[in-house]
Amino acid sequence: MTLQQQDEFQELKRSLKLLEKSDLKCYTEQESRKNEKNKNDNFDIQLIDNKIIQPEPCRAISFNNSNQIMISTSNSIIRVFRFSNSIIEEICQLDGHSMNVYVLIFSKLSNSFISGSADSSIRCWQQTEPTQWKSSKPYKQHSGYIECAIINQKENLLFSAGEDKIIYIWKLNLIKNYLEYQTQLIQHQGKIDALSLNQSETFLVSFGYDKRIIIWKKEGNDWIFNHIVKQSIYENGYRVKFLRDELFLWVATKSFVYFFELNKGVFQEKNDKAIELQKNHLFDTFLFPILHNPNQNLIIIRHKNFIYIIRETQDNQFQIVKSISCQWNRVSGTITNDGQFLVFWDCKEVKKNESSNGSYFVYRLSVN
Repeated sequence: MTLQQQDEFQELKRSLKLLEKSDLKCYTEQESRKNEKNKNDNFDIQLIDNKIIQPEPCRAISFNNSNQIMISTSNSIIRVFRFSNSIIEEICQLDGHSMNVYVLIFSKLSNSFISGSADSSIRCWQQTEPTQWKSSKPYKQHSGYIECAIINQKENLLFSAGEDKIIYIWKLNLIKNYLEYQTQLIQHQGKIDALSLNQSETFLVSFGYDKRIIIWKKEGNDWIFNHIVKQSIYENGYRVKFLRDELFLWVATKSFVYFFELNKGVFQEKNDKAIELQKNHLFDTFLFPILHNPNQNLIIIRHKNFIYIIRETQDNQFQIVKSISCQWNRVSGTITNDGQFLVFWDCKEVKKNESSNGSYFVYRLSVN
């Protein structure tokens, strides 16, 4: 074999090796997608219970960190339940607010929680005995009803917003059961429907009735206006949620989920990621904020009278794996912190002077 033939033979061997690697990579990717599809196809939801009746509307639900205590609302009353093996049992009821309670946030660090109401007040609640809770004084910085609120990971800051078009930032101390007003963020021209912090807590996103998505950025200890996000459509929508540091989603009233990613300091719409939801004549409401459990790869979105369970695929797309058709478009709910149970309140549409058939529904979420 000549020297030239030897070189050609070695080049052929190298080409064959590259081809084998390419084929193996392609096969691996195909198998990975196939396994992922099977996993999503095998995602299962099972109705466990719907026997707990509550005729009065429930507008918020939250779980403590151990998933053993569930709180919910019944107009202005806060109901406290024991939650064990999907069984709900009422412990007590808490009075304090004078109008509908729209916001409940349970601490991840203690058995304390925050409530926000249409009476314009926020309260801190601290457990003193297994069936007893102590309320703070009502904090009334807001001039209208409170529609949304979030707390940071250290649980020393609370962000609240609603009808008065202002985001209020509070110093939070759940050990001492108090709030201290710090500052306010003003930019929206309509009521504020949703708030979300990214994982690093460097960006805050807000959405309001002015149809604007606004980004706020943390600089030092201050939060400042950063930019208004450019959208392909400008319409109402009640939900926005960060999924990771540089990606958030927004749910538009006209039945689409849009995704926005950070690019050169500005959040831009990702046209290849949009998800279409069921369309019907019903209107949407701000109840039931977006839920995200990254450990279980779960995103829960309630839109109109449907609850959607969404998972992210390995190629960074998002797929609806299950949906639940509800009786009404004013459903409120949440998931347990371990992502194993979905709990929501639902009822048939109630007309004036009619009594509700409302009840709590408990679903088990699992991958077979």
